Amino acid sequence: MIEKQNWVLRLFGEGDDRYIQRLSRKRIGGDSFSAGWRYELAYNVHIVVIELAKLLEAYRDQADMEAINRCYIDQSPNEFVDDLKIKTLTDEMLVQLKSGRIDWVSVVLDFKLQRLQDVFLSRDIKYRLVNGSAKSLADLNDQVRKRKLSAEGELFHYPQNFLVYLAQHPDASSALQQLTGSTNKLDQETAYRALQYVVVGGRGKLSFVKLLENAARRVYDFLSPLEKYDTHKYLEHIIRDSLPDVEPRVSGRLLHLEDAGLLQTFVIPSVGNPVERIHKWLADQDDPLVETFTEALRHGGWHEVDRSDYG
Repeated sequence: MIEKQNWVLRLFGEGDDRYIQRLSRKRIGGDSFSAGWRYELAYNVHIVVIELAKLLEAYRDQADMEAINRCYIDQSPNEFVDDLKIKTLTDEMLVQLKSGRIDWVSVVLDFKLQRLQDVFLSRDIKYRLVNGSAKSLADLNDQVRKRKLSAEGELFHYPQNFLVYLAQHPDASSALQQLTGSTNKLDQETAYRALQYVVVGGRGKLSFVKLLENAARRVYDFLSPLEKYDTHKYLEHIIRDSLPDVEPRVSGRLLHLEDAGLLQTFVIPSVGNPVERIHKWLADQDDPLVETFTEALRHGGWHEVDRSDYG
């Protein structure tokens, strides 16, 4: 708060403390006001899902790991636009979230004060206004332009049903499939809930990489730490060469096998040389069947995920 007070005093003068008081009230309000909390949480988790998938893609493209580690979300930024701050590989953004009707007088003041502050401090930051009640994205953006806000609008709805959420947000569905390696919606919801748990428990600035690491503590949540995702990726090529009708997907510590609509998932053993052993087994077979291959996995200590526990 001291840093913000200093710039306000320098910009508006010693006799005008209205904006310091506004910052203080927003901070107290953000900490104590519960209305809209579920909406804000849903959006924060949504952003985590989307950005983690982008970072995984960047990691696979050999992006600078130090830059990846600098990406974060801050769920309580000390700003006028104060619901969320996002740092990605390309941008820094402040987000205001409004689940229902927008009080445009208050919103316009906060965005204009934020812009004034960032220009004064030479900060290159983008702004976003997220709403859940506008008629359409076009209508929301029209309202933003009409008020001359230097912000982008986003329409975000969060239904209680997870499958409806995926249907309404195909980018999240694609991101969760990328993060889990699984086409199974229950697997994706399990991963989503693990990320949600970590976001709820997080305070202040949270590294995306650390968030994923914390959410991936249990292998059965279908997530892996970033550096583990492609450790055994070459296993996919080995399996395709011997079993062309099977679609294998390695996702960190998990091997998914999809054949004629049937999905089976195995935990890759963490000791010994499990991939080398299964490669040798496949090389010794003239025309292996899927059934004999999965049986060989089980005998080799590859534990099969039992989806009957949650489905």
